[in-house]
Amino acid sequence: MDQPIEEKRTQAVLEYPAIYKRVIEQWKLEGEDTFWLIYSANYLFRFGGVRWAVDPVILSSRIQADFPPHLEEDFEKVDFIVLTHRHSDHLDKKLLKEISDINIPWVVPEFMLDEVNKIIHLPDHRIIVPTPGKHLEISGIKILALEGSHWEKTGDLNAQGIALHGVPAYSYLFEAQNKRWFIPGDTRTYDPKQIPQLGHLDGLIAHVWLGRNGALKDPPPLLDKFCEYFLRFYSSKIVLTHLDEWGRTESDLWTNHHADVITQRIKQKSTSVTVISAFTGDQVSMQ
Repeated sequence: MDQPIEEKRTQAVLEYPAIYKRVIEQWKLEGEDTFWLIYSANYLFRFGGVRWAVDPVILSSRIQADFPPHLEEDFEKVDFIVLTHRHSDHLDKKLLKEISDINIPWVVPEFMLDEVNKIIHLPDHRIIVPTPGKHLEISGIKILALEGSHWEKTGDLNAQGIALHGVPAYSYLFEAQNKRWFIPGDTRTYDPKQIPQLGHLDGLIAHVWLGRNGALKDPPPLLDKFCEYFLRFYSSKIVLTHLDEWGRTESDLWTNHHADVITQRIKQKSTSVTVISAFTGDQVSMQ
């Protein structure tokens, strides 16, 4: 019998301090090109000796947890920060405040500038506002920002009279030393027409979302659309993340069960792509 959701949350809170400590220690070491999940869809990268974070968030910003890390010390080796959008599972205000004095550049989408400026006060020379479709480079890492697909088609009209729900978001392609990894970010509309033409990718990080309130349905409503969408990217590896995000309700909580279902369905459709499920604390090789 599956463990009740509240028991799983309690267990996650108990286990997280040791997981966090291990991840930070490993990230600071020298070693192969890799990334870690500091939380469900929040990443610490190490590539060619360069370290960066994408949407750094820790568990205690999502659910109550008595966990006081030394954030500025923990992030002392980071070379830059990248943000994608303003939802709370991707924007940890306390963490951003505590690391804001580290003298590094921040890649901040224009639509997030007001939000970020309310949290921290970065000097202009440390803020890089990416232009979608135009490359920038930091510490030898080429970065391409693209418009994300964090818009869900609904039956309700928004203020502009459009039946969409969501927020602006960016996806990012990271390139260095002939390696190319793409983070599409939170995706709500699996429209093949919106897939960017990126050529061959070494890896793609796919945030699991199979339909609003769909986690308890069998099968989840958008299972096939999710698999078909991400298979259209020419990627050698698909890494499934945004699993066990404990700040969500059970009907929107994607778990190892959903990751297994996705993996099985993708393997039915393609035998040429490697599929990996990654959870908080996991390390994924970029080799």
